[in-house]
Amino acid sequence: MLSDRYKSIKQMRSAGNLAGAFGGLQSARMENDEDALEAVICCFSVGNAQEAARLRDTGRLNANSWAGMAAAALVGIMTRGNPAQIIRLAEGAVASGHASFDAFAVYLMALQVAGRAPEAYARIQSGLAEIPLRESLLALVVADVAQAAGNWHLARHAAGIELAANPNSFRALLVASFAAFEFDQPHEALGLAQRAIKLNPQMPMAVFQVMRCLNNIGDYYATLGTFRNSEGAGAVPQILEQVGAAYAGIGRHAQAVRAYNDALAAGGRSIEAIRALLRLHLEAGEREAADGVIRNYQREIEADIDASYVRGLIELDRGHQEAAHNQLLHSMKLTTGAGAKDFLIWPVSEPHIRHEYEQLQLLQERGKLPVEAAVHLPLLQKLYEKSGDPNSSFAPEGAEGEALRAALAPFYFVPSKPLAEPALAARDYAAIEGQYKTGRPQMVVIDDFLSPQALADLRAFCEEATIFKTVYNKGYMGAFLSGGFSPPVLLAIADELRRAMPEVVGPHPLMQAWAFKYDQRRQGINLHADFARVNVNFWITPDEACADPSTGGMVVYDVPAPEGWSFRDYNSASEKMMAFCVAHGAEPIRVPYRANRCVLFDSTLFHTTDELHFKPGFANRRINVTLLFGQGLSTI
Repeated sequence: MLSDRYKSIKQMRSAGNLAGAFGGLQSARMENDEDALEAVICCFSVGNAQEAARLRDTGRLNANSWAGMAAAALVGIMTRGNPAQIIRLAEGAVASGHASFDAFAVYLMALQVAGRAPEAYARIQSGLAEIPLRESLLALVVADVAQAAGNWHLARHAAGIELAANPNSFRALLVASFAAFEFDQPHEALGLAQRAIKLNPQMPMAVFQVMRCLNNIGDYYATLGTFRNSEGAGAVPQILEQVGAAYAGIGRHAQAVRAYNDALAAGGRSIEAIRALLRLHLEAGEREAADGVIRNYQREIEADIDASYVRGLIELDRGHQEAAHNQLLHSMKLTTGAGAKDFLIWPVSEPHIRHEYEQLQLLQERGKLPVEAAVHLPLLQKLYEKSGDPNSSFAPEGAEGEALRAALAPFYFVPSKPLAEPALAARDYAAIEGQYKTGRPQMVVIDDFLSPQALADLRAFCEEATIFKTVYNKGYMGAFLSGGFSPPVLLAIADELRRAMPEVVGPHPLMQAWAFKYDQRRQGINLHADFARVNVNFWITPDEACADPSTGGMVVYDVPAPEGWSFRDYNSASEKMMAFCVAHGAEPIRVPYRANRCVLFDSTLFHTTDELHFKPGFANRRINVTLLFGQGLSTI
């Protein structure tokens, strides 16, 4: 048991008064081994390994007591001793059955030092019901372990316990900041990181986190200012990546490319930097530079979903449709790997079940249902018939839960039919380009957009391909380029459109494409803008599916999102966007639904799905396809 004097020292340490706690050691006599352990913890807290080793070597510690073993293990951690020996000491301490929470914290640290972080996390989960207040060392260690394990709820909780006692705990501030960032709370994350960087201005991790948060909210110049004020942090790859993101955000292409290349040269082979370089070179048409990145980082690109799909877009930019298709199929295969079930949103929404069941039924009726999919129909039917409420969800446990995961994750059927005729219908595209360039806003409507065969092929693909795996709150389902939405007909549409409109679409490569299928019981996408220069949005469900032909299309407002807005600002902050539209007197332009109608417009214009009135039935679901060319707004 701690002596009264050492109880006071621990209180000072736990409250962040490290100087007072360490200074108190000079006049406090150690009365037992627990006092000695507290003295070593104080040395650890201030980073004084020499004094900790001296305390261990004075011979005043009982090497066989739990406190003595924990103190010796902590000294070993500080002096980078033998990990196996440190583990033996720490395990011996906690195995005694009498060890304190501080000794348990030392044991968790020992597991981390020995490269056994998952075991440390498992011990927390099984052996720690709650973190006691004022157990500063334990709270910090649990926060670190939880962060490494990706348990951001536990990381935030543990960091919060430490911050309640010590608001200036550097490590706790950083963990709390990272947790807030993961919970999509960038302003809270920024405030915590800024408090941390004031305590330690040159600590690279704090500099990185402040820069990352600033980039996330679109304050790119502040990011660059933070970098300039942080001497000694320039050689850290993660920080240089944030410099690259900031320069890209303000449209300084050359500086962004240089920063990302510097990040790669500084160490490691960061996939984030590789992806960013591929995108920058694609957007700028720098084909030789893109080839250089592909040559130098082929292994990383082939193993990454996003980098593989950007490589496919690079092939499409060159007009190599078959090569692009093959590369995008590779990206899809990565998406459908062993971890595909981890991408499922759980509990599973009723609209998700409804779509999957109705689609497999359709494939069965058409004689195209794979055997491995047919076995899951009874379970999906059972859940389908259980509730017709689009607001309900399902989370079965045990074997049924695993069976549902197994039913929803696979990409059972992805047809790949070559297109035998032009994808676009014959149109006077020179006149359409002229109309677009002189329009205010820049927007044109093109009816009978696709050739009959292209329309039929794309409609059949969207009905049958089991690739609609992204589930949205409003019940609609999405499929993206990297996840299988790359049939030959789609790539032909994109390629032909760039050739048909060389001045409007031609200068900009395809950067993203998706298809959305809507639930007739719900409504569509909220007000937003998209990052691209040109948005090509077209509809492929037959006209007879739309019960009210005066609606069902989209509404485009005649004002663009400001250039300085972040992705969050223009993509999900609905109230902010509408306030901006009202303040600028934005006028809505309503385009009613028609099959094979295309709305081609400046992608930075605010737009939304019009009200939907579609008939029941899987084949009557509204399907829209979107192609995004170039980049006009920030993607951060």
